[in-house]
Amino acid sequence: METKLSVLFYSKTSKTTTDGLVPIYLRVTIDGSRFEQSTQRYISPEKWSVEGGRAKGNSEESRTLNHFLEIVKQKVYHYQREIIGESEVFDLENFRTKWLGLKEQSKTLLDVFSTHNDQLFTLIGIDCSKATWVKYRTTFDHTKAFIKSKYGLDDIKVSKLTYSFITEFEFFLKSAKKCNHNTTIKYLTNLRKIVGLCVKQRKGCLFYF
Repeated sequence: METKLSVLFYSKTSKTTTDGLVPIYLRVTIDGSRFEQSTQRYISPEKWSVEGGRAKGNSEESRTLNHFLEIVKQKVYHYQREIIGESEVFDLENFRTKWLGLKEQSKTLLDVFSTHNDQLFTLIGIDCSKATWVKYRTTFDHTKAFIKSKYGLDDIKVSKLTYSFITEFEFFLKSAKKCNHNTTIKYLTNLRKIVGLCVKQRKGCLFYF
């Protein structure tokens, strides 16, 4: 489904300065979710077109301001292309991170899996059995081997996960690891829980099953 994006500028009259000027704000709406940011530009209310979202007239002041707003608008579309080009989901969270220059550590499947297993190990005899931990550790080992075999990587970003990852992992278990149907289902169930954790921690995961 195509993401709906709209970009507009508006004057925020509630923050009128003592000089009678109003600040101009950028509003980016992505699938109904809004991101608003001050442009650090001000204008007299009578010089601002509410309908057009730009300065009125053709004076040098208006042309300069409108040119600046156009640059800001193009920056929004540039970031949209960058996010999509990085195979990330173009949503408000990713756009906000990009716009504000926030550094977000990319989560990986095996990182999440390893953290889960470490926590599970500390709960042996309290909330789980050692046998359960061993099953998850084996699932981790099989997942790691699959990623290396299929992609030539040591790990994979959560945002890169697709449904084909699961179907191909199932085939890998049956063909390379010689797992029977029931054993394969158990490993897939374990992986499903880890993917569920990924979904909670990172909305960018491209599937859930």
